[in-house]
Amino acid sequence: MTSNLVIAYSFCKFQIWYNNVPHPKLVEYKKDQNWVRKSGNYFVFPGGGTQFKAGVTRYIRFIEQIMPQIKWGTHARTVLDVGCGVASFGGYLLDRNVITMSIAPKDEHEAQIQFALERGIPAFLAVIGTQKLPFPDNSFDVIHCARCRVHWYADGGKPLLELNRVLRPGGYYIWSATPVYRRGKRDEDDWNAMVTLTKSICWRTVVKSKDINRIGVVIYQKPTSNSCYTERKNNEPPLCSGSNGHSPWYIFFG
Repeated sequence: MTSNLVIAYSFCKFQIWYNNVPHPKLVEYKKDQNWVRKSGNYFVFPGGGTQFKAGVTRYIRFIEQIMPQIKWGTHARTVLDVGCGVASFGGYLLDRNVITMSIAPKDEHEAQIQFALERGIPAFLAVIGTQKLPFPDNSFDVIHCARCRVHWYADGGKPLLELNRVLRPGGYYIWSATPVYRRGKRDEDDWNAMVTLTKSICWRTVVKSKDINRIGVVIYQKPTSNSCYTERKNNEPPLCSGSNGHSPWYIFFG
């Protein structure tokens, strides 16, 4: 009779075996952002990130402080994390009874997804805007993007429109990126493009703030009904007609 070796999830969340995911270059590349460190036979995850260098726990609390309605684990229980890095955001939200699907929007992020999966955090690769994400309409309470480097307004705003599809009515989109808090021309152009696009799809800006590291966060809310869409002077982007919310699952009913 053989016995199984059981490793607690808390072990995996904070460290994994190096030989399971031998990608040391990410340690060097992200050493200033506290993503991951190599310690002997392990990769160790301190809980840092590009937008939360003071730690993901503090960042999660900060979001709830500036937007108490989110209330992790009560009002927000399903999250899509776009540009997830090594998925520390989703991993630490598990402690708040939140299930997070972490997504890397570029093929070059394959190594990061391997880290996430090894830590026991759901994650996958997808190029947003080329086809539907594999989720039905209104799947997530919150969508989060921290420096995910996705041009949401590209191609007529298709990437953000896809997020709008999977975000539930009344759900929140949390965007932490340089256009929110920097004032260079490129960042200002990106910010203005997002302002135009979010207004056109009736997203409401509910809060814009900075944390102790002066990193900016803006939170949008999707409307709870279609009344705003029907009252727009310009029907751009147009409303879908006859949309099958289950189509991303490739389910067909006779």
